Amino acid sequence: LKAINDDKRPMNYNDRQRAIAELSSNPDNEVLINLQLHRALDVLQATQALEPCTAYRDALEVMAAEPEYYYLTRVQHADMPEPKTGEELTDEERSDEERSDAAQCEGLEARRDEVIALLESYAPEGETDGDEIIILDDDEPPPAETKVKKDKGPPCLGIFRKCK
Repeated sequence: LKAINDDKRPMNYNDRQRAIAELSSNPDNEVLINLQLHRALDVLQATQALEPCTAYRDALEVMAAEPEYYYLTRVQHADMPEPKTGEELTDEERSDEERSDAAQCEGLEARRDEVIALLESYAPEGETDGDEIIILDDDEPPPAETKVKKDKGPPCLGIFRKCK
């Protein structure tokens, strides 16, 4: 369960989908799955899917149905998929799945732009009462902790104690 919700080193798209399906088979596990993370990963990893355009479109539709500002930077940074096809095959020789996925790519960029506009409307307001801090880009790493040098006292002269 820890591996499936790891946002630092996520599983690849297909393995993650299989793991989610397996965990979801038990209703008690559903609350343990970080759906927000997986919806974001779905759009970011769609190019790894067997049907990338279908996976990308499905991820966009879920985000449009349940919009959250959290998804905005993920959609903006996700690569646009291209249908996986056998380059040397004629249209008749391609599988129905390949043709279906290629059809899902049509209008995908326009749909992406619509979803981005929707998610932008969920941006936090720019004004606060002075006590609040608004973080607009949650993708930035936290500031590095500074190490405080331990005071070792005065330099050792070797008179009263042995120097190291």
